[in-house]
Amino acid sequence: METTIVKTPDLLALMPCGLRNPFKDHVDTFVEAHPDWFADLNYLVEGNVNHETRYYPEIDKLESVDDLPDIVLASDVNSFFHRRFLTRFSPQFTSYLPHPPHPFLANVGFCDPDEHFSMFTANLLVMVVDKQRLGNRPMPREWVHLLHPCFKNDVILRGEDDFFCNAVLLPYYKDYGMEAIRLMASNVKTGRHPAEMVKLAGSDREEGAVIYVMPYFFAAKVRNPRVEIVWPKDGAILSPVFLLVKNEAIDKHRKMLDFIFSHETAQVLARNLAPSLHPEVSNEHIPGPVKWLGWDFLKRHDIGALKKQIQQSIQKPVVPKPKENKNHHPEVH
Repeated sequence: METTIVKTPDLLALMPCGLRNPFKDHVDTFVEAHPDWFADLNYLVEGNVNHETRYYPEIDKLESVDDLPDIVLASDVNSFFHRRFLTRFSPQFTSYLPHPPHPFLANVGFCDPDEHFSMFTANLLVMVVDKQRLGNRPMPREWVHLLHPCFKNDVILRGEDDFFCNAVLLPYYKDYGMEAIRLMASNVKTGRHPAEMVKLAGSDREEGAVIYVMPYFFAAKVRNPRVEIVWPKDGAILSPVFLLVKNEAIDKHRKMLDFIFSHETAQVLARNLAPSLHPEVSNEHIPGPVKWLGWDFLKRHDIGALKKQIQQSIQKPVVPKPKENKNHHPEVH
């Protein structure tokens, strides 16, 4: 069956929502400043929202890397980590890092030991807790605390009603098994975009909750005295942002690659509360430890199949809507 992937851009960047605009502005300025270098470059920078359900499933149908852009920047534990892509296509990409990695991320094993994925940065997932709604329940300080029955139907994750963030759920499976997913299913109220969580956190709205799991970039935007940002003792979860560049395309795009991994770009990441792999840019804006799923886990498991199993286990039962009474005619006002 023919894939629907469109290879129009040379560079496609599917960035976390908090980084999309600053990264796009940064790239636009650089390209406009060097028209001779990039006269023939086609690029597209988009937010990562909805690509888990729209773009990434097309990667599972991929028959040739020729159907992909020369450079892809992508976010989350998506289809590029599925076994089919890892075994059939990842050897056709070479990691690119023109400098030693910053110890902050290198020490947790963030870089790909097989040197196919170029790790760029990460979304840092933390807890945001409404202290008023919490009442006399204990403040969660570690990720395992979110599984406690006292938080039944009181946790909101990034996602939608029928999809929840894999970057959060996979570490629970890794550390505690499928039983943790079943426990989390009881505690998750719904899935929301982080921007919606910012508005809900600390409010009295019925759709709110005690605990929100969201990127640190968005958590820092919550301005409410009854809300506390909790940096878990076992580390903020790293939701990866990575780059794939085709082996034969490195020389062609070296100026752009050097720019993406430059000191200036790393400063843009730092200003937007994202970690940097550049050794000369401080990660002091990250106030605590981080937690990485790990390459051994990613390559030892069939991540695509595991994600489906996890999503099925955490789904809320769908309440059927009342059947329409065809004999009833509403009043006309």
